Amino acid sequence: PDQTTRVVYMPKASAAAHADQMIADGWNPSTPVAFVVGASRPDQRIVAGRLSDAGLLAEACGPEPALMLVGALAADVAAELVQAVA
Repeated sequence: PDQTTRVVYMPKASAAAHADQMIADGWNPSTPVAFVVGASRPDQRIVAGRLSDAGLLAEACGPEPALMLVGALAADVAAELVQAVA
């Protein structure tokens, strides 16, 4: 799973359960995860962290719909976010 990306559509209510199952399936708890809130909209936001914190990250997204990206793509998204802020 280390080189794999998983995308989950609107998982916020079940993000912790998704993460727990992925970890049980062999994913590293420190695998990058990113929630994209309002994808493709001008007010798009990204909340990023580790798979083990997915439940907390989902809560931080607020009420808007989000995509959950886990793995290599999430790391790329988080890196772009850091570059955009810097």
